[in-house]
Amino acid sequence: MKLFNSMENIFSIEGKVAVITGAGGVLGSHIAKVFAQAGAKVVGLYHRQASLDNKIAELKEISSEVMGFTGDVLDIPRMEEIAAEVKLKWGRVDILLNIAGGNIPEATLKEEQCFFDAS
Repeated sequence: MKLFNSMENIFSIEGKVAVITGAGGVLGSHIAKVFAQAGAKVVGLYHRQASLDNKIAELKEISSEVMGFTGDVLDIPRMEEIAAEVKLKWGRVDILLNIAGGNIPEATLKEEQCFFDAS
């Protein structure tokens, strides 16, 4: 039993700051929910305000440690603004999950491509 408890602590995300792009979509919102349930501080990003607002409201029913921002992940100045706001509030980012664009052909790589081939 002791081994299980120590493994549980090693993989705990409780109190970690997790930024999740695509948090207004199906996959990203489910991941954000699981992270909030596990005690992470969740920062959700999405490109459509209405969808993001709905998902953030759902997350706030689970945890008060939630922030939401709209923006396109390809808009570097906007991402820098968001990063500054997150760092101002929570001081750091521990986890970054890039889920944005998962359902569009341009974000899907073919077998012969590598990560750096994505636009």
